[in-house]
Amino acid sequence: MKIIIAAFIFLSSSALAQSTPAPNYGNCPSGSYSSGNSCVPKKGKMIFWNNGSSNCPGGWYSSSGYCVTEIK
Repeated sequence: MKIIIAAFIFLSSSALAQSTPAPNYGNCPSGSYSSGNSCVPKKGKMIFWNNGSSNCPGGWYSSSGYCVTEIK
């Protein structure tokens, strides 16, 4: 039973570390590429649209109105 719980926790945390595409509002940020109407993060990156603001949370940097970070 402990192995099943540990596997579930591992798989759940891995899924959280994957970023989903963000809407493309003109220029995609560094660490991503444009695909249709979305900005798709490159491997090892997470992005989110920050309403064009340059204020991002700690550990994130601003690029083209998005916040970008590396997945560790």
